[in-house]
Amino acid sequence: MAFRRMTEDVGLVDLGYQGPAYTWTNRREGAGLVLKRLDRATATVGWTGLFPKAAVYHLPRFNSDHNPILLRTKAKPVRRKKTFRVENWWMQYPEFKERCSTIIAESSDSWEEMVTYIRQGITK
Repeated sequence: MAFRRMTEDVGLVDLGYQGPAYTWTNRREGAGLVLKRLDRATATVGWTGLFPKAAVYHLPRFNSDHNPILLRTKAKPVRRKKTFRVENWWMQYPEFKERCSTIIAESSDSWEEMVTYIRQGITK
């Protein structure tokens, strides 16, 4: 309970797991056997937003009383797309106006696709 309170106080969340339910054993048999989930992966809510596909795996135990755990993020941090903006000084160049006019006149694409073509300097 003290560990759980501490993680809540500092804003950490348990990432859960896949695989065996327990990460530690006392290696005894019968009624003396103890199995516990001692090893955990925790993160801040902000981190989980950056890595929404992250997963924790409890791996098989070899020559130890602990199962190793593996954290796979599976995704790069989420990055915002850079906003495209037309600069006023571009209008000083006749070639820019002509290229935009041509793209718009010849295109049957959506407004977003036309802006992409203009942005990349590609005409159809």
